[in-house]
Amino acid sequence: PGLFTTGEVPRTTAFEEVGIALMTLQEGEVVEDTMPDDLAIIARLKERGIFIITGCSHAGIVNISNHAQTLAGTKQIDGIIGGFHLIEASEERIEKTASALAAMKIDRLLAGHCTGFRAQVALRAAFNKRFEPMATGMRVVV
Repeated sequence: PGLFTTGEVPRTTAFEEVGIALMTLQEGEVVEDTMPDDLAIIARLKERGIFIITGCSHAGIVNISNHAQTLAGTKQIDGIIGGFHLIEASEERIEKTASALAAMKIDRLLAGHCTGFRAQVALRAAFNKRFEPMATGMRVVV
């Protein structure tokens, strides 16, 4: 109880895209892979909102967060941990992502492998001590 997945994440933001050229096989043909199967895990925390666990966030971390809020029926996000796939993102996308996440008043943001240094700097500026880059061996208490 209290733990569920997002399922397929609707792409609602104008600035988020998969971020890299991906291909897949569909009926024997190589076609663009838009990662419609990207998903995240949501944990409902007593009196603290939700905690979102992502993989690479190919659907966009803002899209994932918005969808998680809708599914959970709350705007309160205790934290997000995972990759945000901004390593090759434009400065404009990074700024829009940091701004949109900051507007959600998220308590903790832990960014991993594919977030990229430039995005981590922008997120640190937007979240101050509420932002932390993930590292190997790190323990996170939820």
